[in-house]
Amino acid sequence: MYAALCTNPASATAPRTQRPGPAQPGICFCAPAMVTFQLPGHTLEMEPLMPNAALFPPGAKPLGPYSPGIAAGDYVFVAGHIPIDANGDIVPGDIEAQTEQVFKNLKAVLETAGLTFAHVVKSTVFMMDLGEFTRMNSVYEKYVVQPYPARSTIQVAGLPKGARVEIEMIAYRGK
Repeated sequence: MYAALCTNPASATAPRTQRPGPAQPGICFCAPAMVTFQLPGHTLEMEPLMPNAALFPPGAKPLGPYSPGIAAGDYVFVAGHIPIDANGDIVPGDIEAQTEQVFKNLKAVLETAGLTFAHVVKSTVFMMDLGEFTRMNSVYEKYVVQPYPARSTIQVAGLPKGARVEIEMIAYRGK
């Protein structure tokens, strides 16, 4: 057993499990900049391997206990986003309209991390009807840039709030 002590003065007084909510947009660093391990006979001081930061763009209202995005090391993991507006309502309309709203939501998370769609290396698209793939793809290709991210597209039996599409992404912010 060991005790981990935070030596970062900025976060030393904050609870280590503190996470921002919709009323606290921005980045919350949930891991200290430096950790001291008190072991029997010696002390080891090291940086965490992957400090995590929850990303909450202004106005983000997750539908459950999850973060819209998580920064972990050189990667940003963007949760699956459906076409909800600032009020938490599904954007009405066809697959194109819903895909446009999904990309607005994804962009907000990426921007909170200081990134763009050019940083995205992997995406997963969940669709209610793969027969709408070409129409969804016509919107998708307006946002992603070459070299295009790796992508999987999956037809599902259902999505939250009756959405037609959900997209999640992984972005790389390293060099």
